[in-house]
Amino acid sequence: MIEVNINQAIAGVKAIVAVHGYDYVYTKKRVIEGAAPRCVYVYNGQPDCLVGKFLASQGVSIRDLERGDTAAFGSAAEDVLHDLARRGILGTDGETFQFLANLQYEQDRGTTWGEALSRATNVILLGD
Repeated sequence: MIEVNINQAIAGVKAIVAVHGYDYVYTKKRVIEGAAPRCVYVYNGQPDCLVGKFLASQGVSIRDLERGDTAAFGSAAEDVLHDLARRGILGTDGETFQFLANLQYEQDRGTTWGEALSRATNVILLGD
């Protein structure tokens, strides 16, 4: 099982944001003909969203990320994280789980990755 704590999560996400840029805004993908574009964890065989990229960087396989992201209109981070935990792939504490869920929420509403990181970190560290 891959264990991830809050310090690893914040550091790992910071590294991803540094590569893509603080002002990067995720582009939703149309994965089902006729459906609205949505955020996806994997696209064209590569980790795509911020949480997907982070989980892949920690060793979660593309196949496992795809399996957890099955909803036609998008899967919330909570659903994917619960699925990975249920299958014995990923272990997180409540703080890390909440950080990743908040990060995904911010990204999905169009927040830049840098601001999403800042907001998700503040919720955990400052209780904002």
